[in-house]
Amino acid sequence: MESGRGSPADDPGCAQRPFPEPVSPMFADYLAGLERGVLVVRECAACGARQWPPRALCARCRGAEFRPVAIADTGVVHTFTVVHRGFDPWFADRVPFGIAVADLGDGIRILGDYLGDDLGTLACGLPVRARYERSGGHAFVGWVPAGTGPAR
Repeated sequence: MESGRGSPADDPGCAQRPFPEPVSPMFADYLAGLERGVLVVRECAACGARQWPPRALCARCRGAEFRPVAIADTGVVHTFTVVHRGFDPWFADRVPFGIAVADLGDGIRILGDYLGDDLGTLACGLPVRARYERSGGHAFVGWVPAGTGPAR
């Protein structure tokens, strides 16, 4: 099964990829990291627990102070789906496409588009690494099979 990714993300004739607005300030370090091609999560200053998604209090010790920390951008597919119907024009132009949740260790699982060339290879347990893309002025993370192509 081949990817249905469609035309380039920033083609002026294409619809813009939707982006949630407004975004909580707790996501600022994560989004800044995506701009640099790095995955960044919050780490509790009191106990060192890493958390994703960001929360106001640490799930382990209830601490309220956090620092940004870069994490590995490799992991394995924990779960996935293949989308065959896009309700937004940007997504409709790309069906079918995969969405994967990558398990990066330390309890961190991050959702992103599957950007591999063949949807037939998408499976739970597949080793993946992050690939960073831009669309509509925003950076996004997606997943490709480990050992393929550049990160951008």
